[in-house]
Amino acid sequence: MDHNGDGCISRAELDRFEARMGGQAQTPKIATAPAKPEPPVYAVPTPIVPAAPKPVGAPQASAKSAAPMAAPKAAPEPVTAPKAAPAPAPKAATRTTASAAPAAVPVPAAPCAAAPAKPAPKPVGGPSTGYTLFAPMGGTDTYLVDMQGKTVKTWPGRDASTGAVYLLKNGNLLRTVSPARGEVRTPFEGEGVSGGIVQEVSPRGQIVWEYSYISKDVRQHGDIQPLPNGNVLILAWELKTRIDLSEAGGSVRNHPEGMIWSEHIVEVRKSGPRSGYVVWEWHAWDHLVQNTNSDAPNYANPVRLPQRMDVNYNPRRTPDWLHADSIDYNPALDQIVLSLRNTGEVWIIDHSTSTEQAATSKGGIMHRGGDILFRWGNPAAYGAAGKPMLTAQHDARWIRNGRPGEETILIFNNGDRRNKRSEVLEIKPDYYFKATTLDAEVVWSFGGDSAFYADRFSGAQRLPNGNTLVCDGPAAHLFEVKPDGKVAWEYRFKEPGKEPKPLFRATRISLDHPGVARLSLK
Repeated sequence: MDHNGDGCISRAELDRFEARMGGQAQTPKIATAPAKPEPPVYAVPTPIVPAAPKPVGAPQASAKSAAPMAAPKAAPEPVTAPKAAPAPAPKAATRTTASAAPAAVPVPAAPCAAAPAKPAPKPVGGPSTGYTLFAPMGGTDTYLVDMQGKTVKTWPGRDASTGAVYLLKNGNLLRTVSPARGEVRTPFEGEGVSGGIVQEVSPRGQIVWEYSYISKDVRQHGDIQPLPNGNVLILAWELKTRIDLSEAGGSVRNHPEGMIWSEHIVEVRKSGPRSGYVVWEWHAWDHLVQNTNSDAPNYANPVRLPQRMDVNYNPRRTPDWLHADSIDYNPALDQIVLSLRNTGEVWIIDHSTSTEQAATSKGGIMHRGGDILFRWGNPAAYGAAGKPMLTAQHDARWIRNGRPGEETILIFNNGDRRNKRSEVLEIKPDYYFKATTLDAEVVWSFGGDSAFYADRFSGAQRLPNGNTLVCDGPAAHLFEVKPDGKVAWEYRFKEPGKEPKPLFRATRISLDHPGVARLSLK
């Protein structure tokens, strides 16, 4: 039928075929070429979070010699009776703007595409499961207690604890301690000043690694943070002299003692039982602004450069200018959150930079170098008007992915001694890609009334079941609250025959934590 050899049957050829067959033939099926596939539709790729930056930097001095451990002491006496009265009800979520964003700061860009958030687990009727870890400040021992208040593990020691303690995956403890008085000559002395040594301790109580970061120039204090790669972030002071202060445009009127204990962070890699070397560092002193000396560097109105710290903002007129008291790391973002008690703020900085980039305003995933990405709590710290939201706060922690309120930050806001009201705040920062963000939404809170006040230390931790573990540090009182504010669990620490010691904070350890399996629990 196909007379022209084109592989197709025309209408005329079909008619002739039917006439030849006397109209008896069935109409053949016409072959059709396969349909062309539709062009693929490409989705916008989710940004890939790069791996941790390659270490740079120079080795540091070796640590001081490890000391033999003391014999175990008597276990603390728990008190686990729940409160009769209900806890303060949580406040409704509110939108808080610390201040209007300065005119020179551009509007933040929309966040990059990300995987959809996992649904938050529904809170159960009772407390979460697991163990609670803490180290009384000034004491020598570290304790792990179960949900009945029984001490199931004690790590004895000889050095005075400064309160920061972590359980590692290998079952070892990472903790901070102070050297004996007079053991190291350092200018960082005074009431409440402690720290200087980081120790890793085996389940049997042996010091397997010790790193001393205390000298005439620096001193570890406050908090530390173990990283997934085995390194440790150390929060520390560094001494800035009268000459340093003058060259930076600092005013003696704001710093009457003529010196500053500025904050910096070092990331240390272990290199031996009593040594390590710095592979990354960040210094607040590299990110200053001031408006008192036009001949000095970084002369500008602080409100126009909120990504930098005003060197002359020192309302307490103390050398301990910023007093960072906590550090936490978010591996998904490769960012660090800090709590700065004396400025009443929390900051976010980029950890994806190199050491060289961290000293500038360029580089890293956020392309901002070591500048402040987000700050919240006290607009006066950068010269803006607005109500302070934080006072003497502690323990700013990321809420990890997969937990209720992910991509938020939990803060223990101690409050001032005049009003005597503490609260726990959960905030969600505005996105901070192109501009330093000054706003956050309070999505949950607990406390805020006169029945709950802790003037020092303290902390809070969001738990997998949606509850929150609260540590009233001065009272050594731990309690777990549900999202509605009701108390689900309670514990008071007391060592028999000893003066009460405060707690820096406490951490709930889950039953499936890899380190728990390596411990011999009672």
